[in-house]
Amino acid sequence: MNASDPRAREARLRRDLIALVLIVAGIGGTLAVAWNVHPLLFWASLSAAAITGGVLLGSGK
Repeated sequence: MNASDPRAREARLRRDLIALVLIVAGIGGTLAVAWNVHPLLFWASLSAAAITGGVLLGSGK
């Protein structure tokens, strides 16, 4: 399948969506644990996730 194949594009989009859901679930779990440990740890974790996401989006990955 080449890049212009609609089935390949659909499979890639589905894979990316599954990856995004797993990433969000992982961040959510991390933040929930951090909140239970200490509220400041929650905010630090949220900031780290936002910075990492911004760097990845900015790098085009």
